[in-house]
Order: sequence, then structure tokens, then C-alpha cells
Amino acid sequence: MIRQISYILCFLAAIPVIAQTFNSVTTKVDRDSIMMGEEIKLQITVDATPQDLIIFPIQKAMGALEVIEDYPVDTIRENDTYRLFKQYGITQFDSGDYYVPRLKLFINNKERFTDSLLVKVREVQTDTTVQGMYDIKPDIENEYERPFNWKGLLLLLLWIPLGILFWWLSRKRTQKTYEQTLPPYEWSKYRLNKLAESNLVEDRAWKAYYTELSYIVRRYIDNKVYGHAMESTTAELIQNIERETAAKGVSITDKTKQRLEAVLQKADLIKFAGMSGDGISAKEDREAINDIIYNIHQVLPPPSEEELLLDVKYRKEQARKARIRKILMYVAGVVLGLAIAIAAWIVIVGYDNVKDQIFGNELREYYEGERYTSQYGIPEVTITTPVILERDIDFASELIPAESANALNAFTAGDLEDDFYVMVATLQLDEESAKKGAEVGASVMISPLLKELEQVGATNITTLDEEIERNGVKGTKVEGSYDRDGDEFKYEAFIYLNGNAVQAIIISTADLEAKSPEQEYGRLLREQIISSIQLNKPQPAKKDQE
Repeated sequence: MIRQISYILCFLAAIPVIAQTFNSVTTKVDRDSIMMGEEIKLQITVDATPQDLIIFPIQKAMGALEVIEDYPVDTIRENDTYRLFKQYGITQFDSGDYYVPRLKLFINNKERFTDSLLVKVREVQTDTTVQGMYDIKPDIENEYERPFNWKGLLLLLLWIPLGILFWWLSRKRTQKTYEQTLPPYEWSKYRLNKLAESNLVEDRAWKAYYTELSYIVRRYIDNKVYGHAMESTTAELIQNIERETAAKGVSITDKTKQRLEAVLQKADLIKFAGMSGDGISAKEDREAINDIIYNIHQVLPPPSEEELLLDVKYRKEQARKARIRKILMYVAGVVLGLAIAIAAWIVIVGYDNVKDQIFGNELREYYEGERYTSQYGIPEVTITTPVILERDIDFASELIPAESANALNAFTAGDLEDDFYVMVATLQLDEESAKKGAEVGASVMISPLLKELEQVGATNITTLDEEIERNGVKGTKVEGSYDRDGDEFKYEAFIYLNGNAVQAIIISTADLEAKSPEQEYGRLLREQIISSIQLNKPQPAKKDQE
């Protein structure tokens, strides 16, 4: 019996060892020595059953080593077991010996650890005797410029005045209070009642109390008797009341004048001399002012119809002036907003860009617009232009000699008076003229061009010619400049002798770059068109083919 129990205990003790042997964890690297920056692949291998839950660690670093790649788990099935492979790409950019630390993983929610490994990182040896040392290359200029969002800016500028207009239309109108709608006498009664209901007497705020009391009686007199009562002294106010009432054929009793003078003098002493008051006197003075206003109101005659009309007219005029002031204020606000927006626009994109967007720039529109590639004349000249050229009969009939006009095909866009002009022409020569070479073509094409420039008022015309070649065809290039109406222009003409035919291309643009270096659209446009020129060689005649 004891022997059987010992067998069972030995078996139970061996179970963890068996389980640990089955879920074996091995760790290895594909190499243990690398140069700085090279990758080492660390592989963790785990044997498991389909029921086991294996969780590999997520590592951003392994000690001093950096994890540069976390590869997915790979699985191999062997009968009823699985073998899981997990790889990490690690490296180090400093030389030295480094340990890959023990990593923790979970098998069925139990911790297991990998082995620690040693890897060596060596410096990269540079032999300067074999490979020469050179200076750092300069930066390469990137000519690409990110296009500016003009539409977005214009939309923003449009929203500024619209926002101001919306604010003006939707803002809360200032409504007149009940107090502001009252006539002078009712207004004074209303303010005296408000003064009686206040706590100024209880708070012994004598200065505030008498300031309000003085303001009420002075404003009433200012509206009904004397127009400068608010800024007059007490003595001046009494004198002016006597004069104004006498002019209107009425008079105020001496008692009323004395009571008014006494209250105003007391108010001045309290306001400016710091004299104190008392509750009984304050109440009596308020009642005295109430009686004074009532007495004045009783003796004053009602306004005549003419005075009422004048008053209405005056009020309408004041209201009209107020409306004009408001309108001018709103217009000034809109103008100021637009000015600020345009100023900000100019600061952001530059004055020339703003001017081009507002007033237009034909050369810029041509340069940034679409392109059309077409063939013109016989033999054909292929050229890419911002507009399609049209046949120009006048060029053949007026500028070219009659004996050559029948064989001439001319196509133009614009006029020499415009900022942009292009002409493509082909001319068939007889055998004798063809022997003289491109000189004949230059005399036939350039002479009419110079004559036309003089006719449109061009001055300071300059020419410079040189020999050129394109598509195996030799020719002459003539370039120069001229002035017209205070503006500078540049032109380039190309004349090629292609067999027995002359192929000519003339391009003229306004030289905006002379005034503003940023306005180089004329030169860029000429360069684009010139780079697109292709010359087609003439087909041999049937007689020559036979």
C-alpha cells in the first residue's frame, strides 16, 4: 500500500514538469554580431496545443536595443500540436555589447520568460584611402510653387462685407424707453416719483439726491423756458427765466422764483461744498420743485400750431441727419473692412498678384490657362499656344510681295498692338529664291514685321540675329525689343529654310518684367511656345518621287 501511494505521489510531482516540457519556450537570434544599424531577428518559439492561449509581448524596445519591426506570428502544425514562431526586428546605432533581456509572455494566463542573449554591435569602418571624401552637395532648388487658393481667398473677402451687412440687419434695434417717450412735464413728474421711491434719503446720500433733484428742474426749464438751463449758474438761470417769460407775455410769481433759487442754491452747497442735509428738508424740497414745475407749466401758453410744425420739422430733420450718420458709419465700416481685407491679401500674396486678380493680366491668364497644339501651313509647323491661331489674309495681301503672296499661308493670334501676338507663316519659294537660303525668308518675313511695328507707333526697335537649327533644319533667329505707348515689348522671330519652303514663327509679348521682376509671364509664355515648335519636312513632289 505504501509503495502504491509513493508511485502516485511521484506521478503527481512529474505532471508540472511534463506540462512545462510540452509548452517549451526557446529563444534565438539569426546572428549575434552586426554592424551599427543592421537588423537582428529575434525569434521566440513556443510549442502548444490547440486549447492553449499564448500571448506574446508587445515591445517598443528591448533594453538598449530598439525594435524596428514587429513581425506577425507564424504557425506550423505537427500532428495534434502547434509550433508558434514570433519574430522581432531589433537594432542599435551605437557600437558595443548588448544583452537582449528576458521577455515575459503568457501561456494560459501563466507567466513564462525567454532566455537572455548577448549580441555585439560593431562600428562601420570607413577607408578614406580607397574612397575619396567630397563636400556636401548644395541644395537643389525646387521650382515648384504650390498654387495659391485664390477662390478661397475671394470667398473670404466676400464674406467680410456680407458678415457686416448681416450684423447690421440682424442686430437688436435700440428701443426707446417709456421715460424717453414722455413730454417734458410728464417726464418731470415721473422722475420726481422715482426719486421719492428711491432709498437715497434713508441712505443719507444727499449729494446724489440733490443732484437728481437739480437735474429734473433744470431739464424741464431747458425744454420749456430757457434752452441753456443745464449749463447756467443759479443766478443766470433766474435772470433768464424772467427774461424769457416776459418775452412770452407771462410772468412767474416772486415766491416761485425765491423757492426755485433757494432749492438750487442748497443743491449747489451740498454738491460742491459738502453740506449735509436731513430727511424732512429733503422731502420739502422735492415737493417745492414739484410745485415750481407745476406753476411754470400752468403759466406757460400752449405751443402754437406754427411752433408745433416747426418742432415736427426740426425733429424730422434731426432724424434724417441721424439716419445719414448711421448710413455713413456703416458704409465706412464696410469700406474699412474691405481695405483691411485687401491689405491683408496684398501682404499674403503680394501687390502684383492682387492687381492681376482684380484687374486681370492677359499674359498671366494665357500662361496659366489651357494649351492647344495644332499644325499650320505647308509644310506644317506644329506649335502649342494658349489660343488657336486664325488664318490672316491681310498679312498675305498687304505685307508680302504680290509674287509671293499666292504661296503664303499665315496664321495669327492677336495684333502687334496687343500684349500678346503670335504669327506662323509658311512660304513656298521658287528654285532661284531657294538657292539664296534663309536670307530670302528673313527679308520676306522680317521686313513686313518691322514695317508693321512702325505703323502701330513702335519706337526704339532693336534687332539681333543668329544662326539656329531645329529638327535638323537650319535657320535664322531674330530677336529684339520696341517701345509703344510707354510700354516695353520683346519679340522673337524664327525663320527656317525647309527645302524649297520658308517656315516662320514670330512671337511678341509685353515686357512686364522690366517694371516688376515678378511679372515674368511674357518671357515664360514665349519660352513655352518656342519649346513646343516642331518643323515637319516637306513631302517630295510626285515628279521627284518618280
